[in-house]
Amino acid sequence: MLHVQDFFVQQIDYIHFLNGFSFIALAAMCFSAKGPFKPRIPWTWLGIFALIYGVSEWINLAEVGGFLPTMEPLRVCLRIASYIALVEFARRTAMCVSGNALRGAFAALTIAPSFMGLFKGLDYAETISGYTIGLIGGTWATISLLRASSIANKRNRNPIVTAAVSIACYTLISSIVGQKANFFPASTINANSFLHIFGFPVQIITALAGLCAALSVRAHSSSWITAELDNRTLVSLNKTRAKIFLFVTACLIFGGVITWQMGISAENDMKEEFLLRAVNASAALNVKDIALLRGTQSDLQTPAFKTIKRELVRIKQANSADCRFVYLMTYRKGKVVFLADAEPETSPDYSQPGSIYSDATPTLISALQSGGSCIDGPAEDNWGVWVSAIVPIRNIPGEKSLAHLGMDISANKWFAEIRKKRMTSMLVVLLFCIAASGLSMVHLNSREAQARIASSELHYRTLVDGSPNCVQLFDSESRCISINPSGLKLNGWRENEVIGRKLHELYPRDFKRTIDEAVDSVKSGNRCTIEVETQRPNGEKVNWRITLNPIHGEGLLEAGFVGIGVDITDLRRAEEKLLVHSYAIEATYDMVIITNSEGKIDYVNPAFVRETGYTLEEAVGHTPVDLLCCEEDKKKIESPCKKAIKSGVWKGEAVCRRRDGSTYSAEFTITPITNAKGLIEHLVIIKRDVTERKAKEQKLAQLAHHDPLTNLPNRLLFSDRLSHSIAQASRTHSGLSVMYFDLDGFKEVNDTFGHDAGDELLKQVAKRVKSVIRKSDTAARIGGDEFTVILEGTRSTKDAEAVAQKLLEALSQPFTVDSKQLHVTASIGISQYPDDGNDSESLVRNADAAMYRAKELGRNRFCIYSETINSEELEKVSLASSLRNAIERGEMVVYYQPVFETESGAVCRAEALVRWKHPRLGMIPPAEFIPLAEETGIIKNITAFVLASACKQIDSWHSDNKIQPITAAVNLTKSDIGDKSLFDVIEKALEESGVEPNKLALELTQNDLMLDPTANAEIMERLKSLGIGISVTVEDSGCDILSLEQLKSLYVDTIKMSRSLISGVGSNTEGTAAVGAITAAAHSLGLMVIAEGVETLQQFELLRSIGCDSIQGYFIGHPMPASELTEILSGHRKILYGSDTMAA
Repeated sequence: MLHVQDFFVQQIDYIHFLNGFSFIALAAMCFSAKGPFKPRIPWTWLGIFALIYGVSEWINLAEVGGFLPTMEPLRVCLRIASYIALVEFARRTAMCVSGNALRGAFAALTIAPSFMGLFKGLDYAETISGYTIGLIGGTWATISLLRASSIANKRNRNPIVTAAVSIACYTLISSIVGQKANFFPASTINANSFLHIFGFPVQIITALAGLCAALSVRAHSSSWITAELDNRTLVSLNKTRAKIFLFVTACLIFGGVITWQMGISAENDMKEEFLLRAVNASAALNVKDIALLRGTQSDLQTPAFKTIKRELVRIKQANSADCRFVYLMTYRKGKVVFLADAEPETSPDYSQPGSIYSDATPTLISALQSGGSCIDGPAEDNWGVWVSAIVPIRNIPGEKSLAHLGMDISANKWFAEIRKKRMTSMLVVLLFCIAASGLSMVHLNSREAQARIASSELHYRTLVDGSPNCVQLFDSESRCISINPSGLKLNGWRENEVIGRKLHELYPRDFKRTIDEAVDSVKSGNRCTIEVETQRPNGEKVNWRITLNPIHGEGLLEAGFVGIGVDITDLRRAEEKLLVHSYAIEATYDMVIITNSEGKIDYVNPAFVRETGYTLEEAVGHTPVDLLCCEEDKKKIESPCKKAIKSGVWKGEAVCRRRDGSTYSAEFTITPITNAKGLIEHLVIIKRDVTERKAKEQKLAQLAHHDPLTNLPNRLLFSDRLSHSIAQASRTHSGLSVMYFDLDGFKEVNDTFGHDAGDELLKQVAKRVKSVIRKSDTAARIGGDEFTVILEGTRSTKDAEAVAQKLLEALSQPFTVDSKQLHVTASIGISQYPDDGNDSESLVRNADAAMYRAKELGRNRFCIYSETINSEELEKVSLASSLRNAIERGEMVVYYQPVFETESGAVCRAEALVRWKHPRLGMIPPAEFIPLAEETGIIKNITAFVLASACKQIDSWHSDNKIQPITAAVNLTKSDIGDKSLFDVIEKALEESGVEPNKLALELTQNDLMLDPTANAEIMERLKSLGIGISVTVEDSGCDILSLEQLKSLYVDTIKMSRSLISGVGSNTEGTAAVGAITAAAHSLGLMVIAEGVETLQQFELLRSIGCDSIQGYFIGHPMPASELTEILSGHRKILYGSDTMAA
């Protein structure tokens, strides 16, 4: 059993009171903190923390005293709120000092949560939110204050450090308390409620930390007042502060002693009253019945036990307000034995007769042995912590006691009653301390204010006497009553000449009216500034600017006014010089811009307004770059401005724009203007319009590097650009092509129509060349009718070939010169870097050689240079020569590939495909000789041959009664479409064969047809008027309804889907969907659909399910001679595919 003997344990309520008082005092100091602090620490948030914390402590006090019920949630919320305020104080403190402190605070935030296993809690309920916020806030606040102290002045540093240490102590102690015990909840009233450090409870140390922090804040607040005080005054103030501190401390100690004594007195009274109640209760018990009790289980059935049991229950009920247990016990054989208990037999707290009480205290045992009475406790046993009244029961007074009656009161209620009686003394102490502290602070503030006034007066006198300006004090009648030494010296006056004289008497009469008006104005409470001119005794003229300031007291003019005179003689001279300079700037023809330190325009001269169209008002406030520079030149000017700021004057040029949007070239000179500290205050920009000069320079450069007739680069510029392009291609490991060409037939044009016509033709040729090549490429005229082109970034000659072909097509079109149609062609040679040369000379030479090879091959063509160009070109010439005679020699044959209807399986169409059976090379596919035929112009003859052959074969099939009529389709190239003789060839073939036009179909590709839709529409319309079917091959899966509608507008009646489209059918859903979409779109427009390139059964079945009208491909029929197709059409031969058989 533990005895409560420790002094501090008995002072729980006073410790709560002291803790709350110290933090309320801290809050008061924080809220009243004032002065020009540096750094400006946000003490208000620390005051909020302290106020909430102090209130929570006094709520604990009220709970401990029994005035309030236990309000744990409220206490937790208050504690957490106080910690949040502490965190905000730490954050704001960190923000008012350097970034290093802020980073250190965030480091504390990061590290703190990892120590939660060591520090279990900062709020007494040990909630995770409370102790986390509290520990973080305390740590952060300590770090921030220590960092703030490093930048504070010497006198202000120590209070901040002390406050930081106080908060650190509070944080550490609170953490330990949170780990070991709660903050004095009413249920734990014993020595274990305290954690001691050097014999002191940590709660006392917490209170001292709060009080120390309060004094530190007060010292910090007072430091600005005492900063300039002399040591004697400062020592006197410190003594007063020490006396006040000792007085308040003595009051608190005295209050603690009084409260302690009040508690002891109250406890003694309660003991006497409790013991008397027990004695009175014991008198109601029958001694004879007690004498019959043996202290065993057998007593339970005896009438005497039952009687005593009822009496004990009655005693408990009579004292139920505070009494918890009532029982009889005795001491036998060294043990305390229960005889009877008022508790019900079913209660877990019930003690059976004869049961041993093992938790008896020495005080209880002594009373039982001696037969005396006592108050035992507070003592702890298995049932809790109790205060017990023990009285003996005797048969005859003076004899040995038969038993002892025990009554237990809860220790909580016991001490709650004591604290209620102590609360009055604490309230008196609180009021006394508040009154004493308030009066002391009033006294201290008065002393500090007096010291501050005395210091201010000293500072004022020092400031006035040390001022380099003339400072005078005038009374309400405007008479001078004081003047500083500088005023006497600057004016050459003696003090007796000035004191007592009015202001206007001190200066020449010319300024009397001005001075009197200023005095009247300042007497009305206004500030006024005037300028006067005086003459020193030595004859030197001085210009003064005098500022008159009224002196007010509680809104009324009391002492007159202060006059401060500044010598502005040098300023006036500088202004005169500046005026002369401004006249010069205003009159100059160059544009002048002056910007401020932020780079925004402060001034522009009339020349700027005249040249740009911007007025001064429009220009001011804008940066020169935003106002004048084009987008592409902004960076060109911004960078030099920065360089000028760093290194000095910068000169350069840029393109500027006027207010109306027109542009001009300008020459800039940017000069920074610095102040005495070397900081840039202005930029002076002098700008001159150099558009005319630049135009002349550009014209000279143009003449030096460009052909004056075509405006293309000349040989010099071409060579330079080619060298640059070769170097770039070498660095980037890319290629480039050089084209060298001249005009076929240009000499005849010159000879026939004259040189003027020839010059105009060259101009038009240059325009067409530029329209074909990219902007990044270079076209040049190097003399006569010779041109060169540099194609950059070509991966192979294929890229150059494409450009050459476009160039040939562009130049083959007629030229209109003086209403005459002139025709020329070009022969183009192409060389490739690095394959055909590593330098400009080699590339040009080889391109020239290739050009002459093109001329040898018939002109109007291009030729690629190679080391074997002779053998290759001979082979090509030989093949072209054989191609010209192939038709006459019967080497050209026509094959037919059948087209089948998907529903009936019948052949409905046959595509005529030309083949070349070369006597030496064998069968040559169309892909090899058709391009050659187009290059050489032989394609026209081949097309006529195929048309004639197809028409004759149709007539042959139609003459056979066993064969159903079908249509023959003939392919046309883009060269055929543009050939004006095409209609004659078609009409001749139809006429000679006698075939109806509707049995002939012409097939074109979509790309060829759409090259010139307008021109081709007329051709298609004429063909359609003959009754000829028109089929267009579609190769793009993105062909949509609009594309098909455009084709239909060109009189197309059949859409043929190419092999590239059909290859996706069956292999992927996207390909199948694309073919289905095209088919549906074509059908919606009334167009027939043919699928070309069908090679699998799956493709066939899917196309049939999609609704494709006809199919064509190697799966059901490859290209074959007419004789083989005739057998199929006549039914003598079947075509097998997959597991099915299809017959004509």
